[in-house]
Amino acid sequence: MGKKKIKIGDKAPTFKLDSFNSGIIDLAELIGKQKIFLIFSRYFGCPGSQFDLKKLLNRYPEIEEEGGKILFITQSGEKIANEFIEREKIEFPVIPSSKDELYKEYGLEMASDETWAELQKNKKKIAKLGIKHLEYEGWEEQEPGQFLIDTDGSIAYKKKGWLDINSYIETLMFSVAIKAHKDYIENEIESPTEIIAAQIQLGFLYQALGILTGKIGTLEQARESFLVVVKESNKKGFHFHSAAAYEYLANVENRLGNYMISSKYYEEARETYKKSLQNIELNTLKEKITDKIEYLYAWNLIEKAKSYHIKEEYLQAKEYYTEACVILRNLPNYNYEASYYYAWSFLEEAENLSKEEKYDKAIKNYENTKDLFKNSIMAIRSFRKNKKYS
Repeated sequence: MGKKKIKIGDKAPTFKLDSFNSGIIDLAELIGKQKIFLIFSRYFGCPGSQFDLKKLLNRYPEIEEEGGKILFITQSGEKIANEFIEREKIEFPVIPSSKDELYKEYGLEMASDETWAELQKNKKKIAKLGIKHLEYEGWEEQEPGQFLIDTDGSIAYKKKGWLDINSYIETLMFSVAIKAHKDYIENEIESPTEIIAAQIQLGFLYQALGILTGKIGTLEQARESFLVVVKESNKKGFHFHSAAAYEYLANVENRLGNYMISSKYYEEARETYKKSLQNIELNTLKEKITDKIEYLYAWNLIEKAKSYHIKEEYLQAKEYYTEACVILRNLPNYNYEASYYYAWSFLEEAENLSKEEKYDKAIKNYENTKDLFKNSIMAIRSFRKNKKYS
């Protein structure tokens, strides 16, 4: 098997191998029947691997309930593997491999510094569970990892390092929820308002899954859902729904790195919210929407600033950040964000000085920027904490 760098969206390398406890496992035959959670452990004697195994066994019923299937890869030999299988009552297939086989095929080679640091961080938890280092097996430097294989055979989730069971289960649950929601839209909904509400929810699910997995195609599906909302809402004159959908589209384009498109959608959202004010009688709601319109103008400018930053037009980016900062400061519900974008305006100035090779001045500005970002993050955390308990 050759070395590969596996990316989200790639087809999973298939294999046909004998397992310790479930006969021959043919991945190609399993694909399409259910989502597959492919876990690359190190070896059963490794404390980090034992810690991961305990977490996995505790959540195994949830994975089964959501329709996932686990395939567990290990460097351990038959004797020790069977001891653990029997002792821990492991029901999922345990498959032997080596660093030059499946691990390498899935791009798992030498463990990173971050992997060892995380193991050190969990040292007390591991000791508290009575886990000890047992017999060494395989390559001691082997990196662990996990992959979620979708029903079309593509990689929907990947992580190098120790098991992050929460992220995997969230990914699986979002995938199941999306399928159920699509079935609901296709078979159960008739009224336009229900279609709009359901498409918004579907868009949110795609967006959340796309953010979690980093899968561009999933974010693009979120975009398609929100575009349906815009189309259906405009047909019916539901300006508020259209405006919200434009705002959601701006968020998606931001995630995709399409900052000028995002800026355009924020402007569309502003103009459509203005139209919605004509049909709103409640003054408090009107005030909230008026503030929202100004807030979206700030974000229109922020997205432009990001675009100019990428083009290395730092002074233009600084100008947009500064203008956005002024708007945010005058909005009581959003002014806690102002200091963060004020810090960004300073960073743009530092970047421009560096570009002009004025390095001494640039260094001084970078140092000031660092302090500004620290203070802004503290302000945001304080605001969120106070809001939580208010």
